[in-house]
Amino acid sequence: YGSTIAYTGIDRQTLLAGDDAARIIRGSAFADTLTISDADAATTGRMRVTVSGMSWYDAATGLQQSSFDFLTPTTSLTIEGYGGADTITIASLDASFAGDLLVYGSQLAAGDSSHPSYPADETDLDTVHITGNLDLQGGYLEVFADTITVAAGVRITTTDNDIVFRLRHIATLGEQVAQNISPLVFTDKAVSLSIGANAVLDAGSIYFIAQA
Repeated sequence: YGSTIAYTGIDRQTLLAGDDAARIIRGSAFADTLTISDADAATTGRMRVTVSGMSWYDAATGLQQSSFDFLTPTTSLTIEGYGGADTITIASLDASFAGDLLVYGSQLAAGDSSHPSYPADETDLDTVHITGNLDLQGGYLEVFADTITVAAGVRITTTDNDIVFRLRHIATLGEQVAQNISPLVFTDKAVSLSIGANAVLDAGSIYFIAQA
């Protein structure tokens, strides 16, 4: 009774990183389901990230929460699924958002000094869904995942800036070993891009890049 327990060496999970100008949403090392949306359609200035199947305990309030609101960033919003087979849904953006939207199923290769702004390779299968209209007001849109879908009727606007969808599937260690053992061994690797009926992509340039 009355004892104090001190914990050291425990990894701290931080969902919100970056700052109010360049906000970063970062998932965990496991399979996450993240949804990005406008926090309140009636007002501007805030956005929300919701994590399905996971919650955080706030020691200050004594409450558990699975969604977090943050100020609408002024220059960029980056979403990194990090590890695991992640599903990221972009449902909506705050009406005042005017910047770059960067969505990566993995994470930027911060440890690679030669390509620090390029997503790291991983073998887990990541999926990105765009289910609502997005107007970046001149911002740049970049999405890296194994599967990318744009829902029917959705309009994505970057004005004179670009839209880049890159689909890439990296072979697992087992697949690589099997391929090296025999030239007769084939593996089924696939990526998928689906643009729904009547969806509109309005941009200066549009790039679809697939590698499997």
